[in-house]
Amino acid sequence: MTFKKYVNKCIAWVLIAIIGAMIAKPVSAQSNPVLPVPVWEWKGADQIIETPYHYKNTAYLVTSGEVASATKVWPVVVLTAVDVNSGKKKWSYTFYEKGTPYPLSTSPLVYGSDGAVYAMVSDVTGNKLFAVNASGKAKWIIQVPEADELYMMRDGTLLLIDRDKRDSSGKTANWVYSYNASGKQIGKKTIGDIYSVVDGQYIVSQVEFSAKDSKGAYQKIRADFYNSKLGHVFSYSFPARAYTDISEAVWTLDGGNVMFRVNIPEKGNQLVAVNAKGKAQWRLSIAGNADVESAKGGFAVFGSNELRFYNAKGGLVTKRKLIVQHEAPMFTLWKAADQKLLVRMNDRQLIVNPATLKTLYEFPLDTADVEYRYTGNGYLYRISESGSRISQFVL
Repeated sequence: MTFKKYVNKCIAWVLIAIIGAMIAKPVSAQSNPVLPVPVWEWKGADQIIETPYHYKNTAYLVTSGEVASATKVWPVVVLTAVDVNSGKKKWSYTFYEKGTPYPLSTSPLVYGSDGAVYAMVSDVTGNKLFAVNASGKAKWIIQVPEADELYMMRDGTLLLIDRDKRDSSGKTANWVYSYNASGKQIGKKTIGDIYSVVDGQYIVSQVEFSAKDSKGAYQKIRADFYNSKLGHVFSYSFPARAYTDISEAVWTLDGGNVMFRVNIPEKGNQLVAVNAKGKAQWRLSIAGNADVESAKGGFAVFGSNELRFYNAKGGLVTKRKLIVQHEAPMFTLWKAADQKLLVRMNDRQLIVNPATLKTLYEFPLDTADVEYRYTGNGYLYRISESGSRISQFVL
């Protein structure tokens, strides 16, 4: 996740928090975790630009590349498949249609459960969606509407989102397009200015409208849930004068419920679980600047130097003290690729078992020159030398 997203995750909730004495007590300095010897290393002329992705015994490495088009050299994205255990190259694919003039940009890649890889590529002829199979061969390349974001849903459907599309009257709106794995468009619709694609299951649109009660006028918030084919599933209306931000504060839970983070006047910050009929199931009060993340079996809350794990019904399972000196606790907790919890401490990063909160693995923090990417099941990658070298570790 980018630094920009880290900041976005924090700002809205910190503003509505009641600022208290949340700074952690100092802790003694510790040395960085010592990593094992790398299993293999890969070095190339191009830069690694995305987190590696594993499919069976293959690791997908995504690098920057260049192609000559017309009178210039243009940036492209190259996908290289290597053996997970040895790092030996299997094949590579360049997301560029030969003869296309002026390739401009390529979206982050998304991956199907069958090992297929998808990317949007923009050039002067428009926007194209590429599909590549697990053997490195193009399945299809199709022309698609202009879009800014590409998502893979759980059922293999692809969502493309065009932010601020302008119509013939000059008005702008967010449009979402749905495509099946064969490249056929199966749906399209407009959504609100604030939205989120949640765990590959729903796209949620935040709708705000004027309302009035005995205290006067206010903006009421409703969340509309759509499936991968863009059919409406259910809606949930928040209490009067409640504040939330769907783009940062909604999760799916085991059992089919959805969980929101919401600030309610006179009640403070709460987590609210809603079923697939839009009915609230339970509520849990949390600190205004606590960090929240879902994981297998439930969800975790970090605040006041304590990590707590709750089941999908909101019941406390276990808790653990963790001394973290971040100014805002929201910089602490993230979901790992294998549904474990990633905890960023002051001097290291932890992979934690959600059910027990015991540490499974630990590795160093990122630096200005080195990045660490955990891809699940004990696999860690170190990206260094300005992205030209990648090293694999098994923790």
